[in-house]
Amino acid sequence: MARYKKKDYLAVVELLEQVNRRLSQCDLHRVDAPAIFSDCQEAAITLGMNLEQQGEEGIRLTNILEEYCENLYQLSQKLVEGADNKVCAGYIQTMARQLAELEEGICKRLPERKEVVFLPYKASMWDSLESVWMAADKDPNCDAYVIPIPYYDKKPDGSIGKLHYEGGLYPDYVSVTDYREYDLEESHPDIIFIHNPYDQYN
Repeated sequence: MARYKKKDYLAVVELLEQVNRRLSQCDLHRVDAPAIFSDCQEAAITLGMNLEQQGEEGIRLTNILEEYCENLYQLSQKLVEGADNKVCAGYIQTMARQLAELEEGICKRLPERKEVVFLPYKASMWDSLESVWMAADKDPNCDAYVIPIPYYDKKPDGSIGKLHYEGGLYPDYVSVTDYREYDLEESHPDIIFIHNPYDQYN
């Protein structure tokens, strides 16, 4: 399961709120309500599973999501029974309040976690990053990753030489993540530390 940040939680809630607003503005008997409800349910479940990992506060917020899902189910049942839009509107208003409460809870109760990535290449130069990594690693609201990256020798003529990867040369107390197992684009870390850039000189 992908690790959520506060902005990710809020993005999912905003999507659910947008859907809820659209539902309040349309004739539910004229849209593909079952498909819409299924997508909302799936998003809510994924959000809830991630919130549960945030401890006691996350579990409290998950309870709000469970109530939202129950109202979503009841709304779908009312539509099957042929209830008119006025009856359905009551459920939609309740879900709007629940989503607003959820959004407020995420903003106020969940800590803002930072994801920090360290991209060293030579193990012998790790000491220049180690103290910063130690501080990040000890921070309870920070996820710190050490991801040694491979590098090549550069031959005198400018061509690429031998490949080096020193991921196994770091101290035992440093938890190393393989560069092939961490997707920078997907994870989108908040901070990245490097030794030297890859440019025409390095």
